Amino acid sequence: MNHTLPFASDYMEGCHPNILRRLSETNHQPSAGYGLDDISDSARKRIRKACAAPQAEVKFLVGGTQTNATVIDCVLRPYEGVIAADSGHVNVHEAGAIEWGGHKVLALPSEEGKLTADAIDHYVSDFFADDNWEHMVHPGMVYISQPTEWGTLYSKKELKDISAAGTTFLSSSMEPASPTPSEAPQMTSTSKTLRASQTSSISAARNAAHSSAKPS
Repeated sequence: MNHTLPFASDYMEGCHPNILRRLSETNHQPSAGYGLDDISDSARKRIRKACAAPQAEVKFLVGGTQTNATVIDCVLRPYEGVIAADSGHVNVHEAGAIEWGGHKVLALPSEEGKLTADAIDHYVSDFFADDNWEHMVHPGMVYISQPTEWGTLYSKKELKDISAAGTTFLSSSMEPASPTPSEAPQMTSTSKTLRASQTSSISAARNAAHSSAKPS
């Protein structure tokens, strides 16, 4: 008998029998709420280890839409938007949650549901070649999902190419938006250096775009 694996959504079935067994075993164990229990702490440690990021903060959210909206809003400045495939989940299946948070989804044509590095390069080059770019929604980050809405998968090379394209043009969005008062003194010199680097990167990108746009 053939068994079809549904990939439309992880909400279509319950959970693996081992997970259900562990839930049953721990069901009557009293624990603190809000992620302060031992099991959540164990999960955070495992995630840090898997990501090779021992100092990372790990937060648990209740669903994909909330996660996408929270991360995008934290990363972007108010005038920035997120690049996504035209078929991307944040563009077609999240009921305007990203826009509700104040950030435009910059949808680009996709190939079988996949965003390409060339599409990102062309979009950002055209953006900086426009004399009115300072009055437009700036591309601030790139969103992809693995697998895509089509069920297709990015290869490792495709992911590296997308990362390179994003690093080249979108580094200006990576500075923390506003440090806490306790962090501000330590971050002052770093922020100044990063801002200078970002300004230089944007200027170089805009100059390159203008040069490539001139007729030969």
